[in-house]
Amino acid sequence: MKVAILIPTLNRLSFLRRTVLYYDAIQSPHPIYIGDASNTETSNDAIAFLTDINNVVVKYFHWEKLSFEKTTIKLAKEASAEFEYCTYQGDDDYFIPSSLTKCAIFLSKNFDYRTAQGRAGLVTMDGQEPLGTIKDISEYWGKNSLEESSKIERLLSFHDNYFVAQFSVHRINEFIADSSDFSTIINSHISEQLHCYTFAIKGKSKFIDCLYLIRVRHPDLYIRHYEDDVFEAMSRENWHYDYNKIIDSLSIILSDDDKISLSEAKKIISDLIKQRLKFTIKHYLQLSINNEKKKSFYIRLKNIVPCYLINKLKYTKNKLLNKEMNLLMIKHSRFRLDFLPIVNSLTGKKFSDDEKQI
Repeated sequence: MKVAILIPTLNRLSFLRRTVLYYDAIQSPHPIYIGDASNTETSNDAIAFLTDINNVVVKYFHWEKLSFEKTTIKLAKEASAEFEYCTYQGDDDYFIPSSLTKCAIFLSKNFDYRTAQGRAGLVTMDGQEPLGTIKDISEYWGKNSLEESSKIERLLSFHDNYFVAQFSVHRINEFIADSSDFSTIINSHISEQLHCYTFAIKGKSKFIDCLYLIRVRHPDLYIRHYEDDVFEAMSRENWHYDYNKIIDSLSIILSDDDKISLSEAKKIISDLIKQRLKFTIKHYLQLSINNEKKKSFYIRLKNIVPCYLINKLKYTKNKLLNKEMNLLMIKHSRFRLDFLPIVNSLTGKKFSDDEKQI
């Protein structure tokens, strides 16, 4: 059972190449749909690179300057002609193909569920380049699910345990139906939240116990992107429209429940989105502050403590905080075989299962 992987990208050919080569190396059965908003020169380079990809199906579309939201939906519509299921990933992330299959099989037998997903890890690299050294591994998300039967119960549960359900496996026709207002939003934070809250309100979500997704973070790129995006976006003219659009759209979906009027739904949604906005601003302010503190701390620490002791302390701390995901680094981890091809992709090295430790 195949899941179309939707990948929007813009001027990041080196990261896109890394991701596609991963799926090609493991001969993934799931087709990749790439929507490239880059300029013509970058697009030509991407097309040239893709001619050497033989072990995974890749459908490439060049839609110059098209927004992420519109690109994602156009890809879903293209894929819907051949496939029943889809998921979305960034151009620098990784899915485990066998886990995508498990999620699709579950959805094929359980029509009261709208999405399905497994465990997700977060890999932090040591620099900005696509290939480098893995600096840290932690949990991106754990057991995410929505088992509540009513819309309002799922909404409140999801708000308390928000996760990016765009990364879940979806029935492709439902994904398209759930995206009618998503494609009209310009601000990326608001469009993501509209998408994810919509999925949660409209149907249940299943947790399947497997390694499902690995997100990759290059710290300087990540921090710079979100500092610029969050605060600059709020000063743009369209921000007010986007903010009101998410409230109106979700209120209409929620009020389809006969027990909740449109005015009641709007009050509920408005309160929740305000809370979410406050959390987003607080999170990225703290992210920026912590980054500066860490830089200062490690500079001082390196002057008095040997590097091997610093690395040992960091590893011990991470092992205690992220037991499940740090097992990815241990030979007998139940997720090791799934994770090794990703390590190879990120580092450009060839680790095998015979290695005692990565």
